[in-house]
Amino acid sequence: MLEIKNLYKRYDELIINNLSIIFPSHGMVVISGESGCGKTTLLNILGGIDQDYDGEILFDHQNIKTIKHYCRKHIGFIFQNFNLVNWLNVRQNYFLPKFFCQIIFKREIDDREEKLDLINVSKKKVNVLSGGQKQRIAALRAMIKNVDILLCDEPTGSLDENNAKIIFDILKREAKERLVIVITHDEQLASQYGDYIYSFQNGKLIGKYHNIEDNNFYYRLKEKKSSLNLFKLSLLQYRANFRRNTKIVIGLMMALICIM
Repeated sequence: MLEIKNLYKRYDELIINNLSIIFPSHGMVVISGESGCGKTTLLNILGGIDQDYDGEILFDHQNIKTIKHYCRKHIGFIFQNFNLVNWLNVRQNYFLPKFFCQIIFKREIDDREEKLDLINVSKKKVNVLSGGQKQRIAALRAMIKNVDILLCDEPTGSLDENNAKIIFDILKREAKERLVIVITHDEQLASQYGDYIYSFQNGKLIGKYHNIEDNNFYYRLKEKKSSLNLFKLSLLQYRANFRRNTKIVIGLMMALICIM
């Protein structure tokens, strides 16, 4: 289990402000928000790449700064800028993790390679490939590591709609066995695939939503469709963002009073 406790991160200004989250042991967590709100910084901290912060990141109740080879043993990363080795070919790039950790069975690698349409380019150098192909190579390299947590920074940013869905289909399958945390600006893919959706603004968590249909109270209330259940649903949604919604209601009341 991965947990954030009272996390602060500052560059010239505060990027992450007193953030606390307990993540599930498996499932897909999607983080959305405007550029510059601290999403990539948070992923680098969770992956052990950035250790200059205040607060605690706990993995299985142990501070990650004290875990030997935490990033190598427990983390898989899909970077936004790929981080591929240009003088290696495609297959050599996504087999790099075998020098540092265990990888999944070969037949599963071959299956992912076929789905990502990388078989025909497996012997080519990565510097001659398109951005979309590099994105798929980076994704495969991260997914073949036998790790507990998979961190994905805009894994479909350079892909068309069809290939983006293929990546999310594979990530969804990965999420059945491990925790997958994805940063994306694609709200449609987030709502379609995410089990847990977190919204960030200015380094703060401003909203969260559980999207697991068979164990989701919101979903069960929607299915019953009675007036009482819809009223309960409205109350739950109001409570989820109580402070913001209360400000909106007060503002509307004041506006109506001024008009009257």
